Order: sequence, then structure tokens, then C-alpha cells
Amino acid sequence: MADREAVAKYFGKGVKISDLPGPENNDIERIAKAKVFDALDKAARKFLKSKGTKKQGYHKVQDGFALLKDIDPEKVCENSKHARRLRETLKSKLPDRR
Repeated sequence: MADREAVAKYFGKGVKISDLPGPENNDIERIAKAKVFDALDKAARKFLKSKGTKKQGYHKVQDGFALLKDIDPEKVCENSKHARRLRETLKSKLPDRR
């Protein structure tokens, strides 16, 4: 949910960004997991319905990995203190890797 544009792009015209929960006070961890999965499931159903296929919903493994390749890590770090801390720790421990 940190990169709502990537999620909307993945699901195409069947979903609007306004359908997706946004980070609360720039803290993505505050969004309940159930709310995230519900929003992704609704997005997937709208997408599949617009494609004329049976409603199957969001599948964490199939859709999750596909979404991860498109999500902007900078947006995730802007909205997640844990992701930001992980990135900073990795940079300090592995300075020669980028």
C-alpha cells in the first residue's frame, strides 16, 4: 500500500487508487493486515471482472511476487520506518554493495 500507483497499474483500469488504503500518517505498518488483503482482493475482483473472467480474487503468492517487482522501494521506505531502518542497516553493514 506504500506504492498505491504500482498496485493500481498492476490491476489495471479495474481498480482506482482511491479504492486502496493509504499509509496512515506516513506509517504503512498502521494499516491492518486484514484491511490490506481485503483491498487487494477487491482490486483483483474488479480487475478480473473487467477482463470478463471468473472472480478469483487476490492470491498472495501469485500476485504478491508480481507486485513486488513493480513497487518503488523509495516509496516503501518513505512510508515504513521498519523498511527504512532495514535499508539503513544494510547500507551500513554492506557499504560496497548497492
